[in-house]
Amino acid sequence: MKSLLLTLFVVQISTADCHAEDAQFRFHRAVGVTGLACEVSDGAGNRTTIKFADESNPKAQFLLDSLLSNEGVWGAISPKVDPRGIIWDQGIILKGEFSSEEKITPYIENGAAQEPYREFKLSGIKVQMPFAQWIQTDKEDPISSPYVVIYHLSLESLFPKGLSYEGVPLDLRGYETKSKSEQGAAGQPATRPESK
Repeated sequence: MKSLLLTLFVVQISTADCHAEDAQFRFHRAVGVTGLACEVSDGAGNRTTIKFADESNPKAQFLLDSLLSNEGVWGAISPKVDPRGIIWDQGIILKGEFSSEEKITPYIENGAAQEPYREFKLSGIKVQMPFAQWIQTDKEDPISSPYVVIYHLSLESLFPKGLSYEGVPLDLRGYETKSKSEQGAAGQPATRPESK
């Protein structure tokens, strides 16, 4: 009986650890803000400002940093609709878990305001395809100039020269997943804007 209970206890712990590692969050990084810029959203839409833990998977962190180094890439908490009715999405899905309770950033004189955050241990990353990238057409006037939205159907489109981590080429297809939004393969809304 004791060995059965011990076995059930070990199975329960293993299952809990598996679910904790498999937790998925949508990622977004705010641009042009002071203070912490990264946040994740769980399946219920709860947002949490994060700092990445030192124990994060370095390869996943490298891919995320590489994605964010592209112009017009910051991730989206949910699919967005622009003023013309076009649905676009930047689905960067992080796998991992919170590795701390809520903390507060330290006070810095003349610095960013203090804010709550949690440390996040990144274990993996998936990018939903198609993936929308916003490109400004006039770098001198980013506010009022028009933009172009490029829809990438693969990570190879975002990284035409490929990516290498510690000298080893990454199989970018292994980091792709299909979008669950209404965006569709062409990045168009499910219904025409004038029919709404």
